[in-house]
Amino acid sequence: MNTPFVVWRDEYRTGVGFVDEQHQRLVEVINTAHTEVVSVGCDQEESFRRLIKQVIDYMKYHFGSEEKWMIEYDYPDYPRQKQEHTAFVKRILQDTAQFDSGDNRAAIRFIYFLRSWVLAHIVCEDAKFTDFCREHPEVPVD
Repeated sequence: MNTPFVVWRDEYRTGVGFVDEQHQRLVEVINTAHTEVVSVGCDQEESFRRLIKQVIDYMKYHFGSEEKWMIEYDYPDYPRQKQEHTAFVKRILQDTAQFDSGDNRAAIRFIYFLRSWVLAHIVCEDAKFTDFCREHPEVPVD
């Protein structure tokens, strides 16, 4: 059995149940996308578009859930989180445009960017949810 492209680690946990579940699902999405790019290949427009759509759909769902939670509980870093989420979507659109212009390596760059951005965002930004919840025990974590 091959080692997954991304391995879920306890250090990625935020302490907010639904966020952690979605992050674990996101790791699965990334691993599936990586497998498709590497083994099947994404040099065909249809394949790359399907991959991008799956990622965008899940990220919209995840970002929407996180942002709703942040607004509901007055999370102080919400504006920065929202800005990072928006920048991420713009980057995906850039990769799609590069692919459209004939850059077939855009798919593999995209998958490596996805892994690096998501893990850095979880560890650097979403991990702050843990401290916030500790400081605000009235905020439900499940």
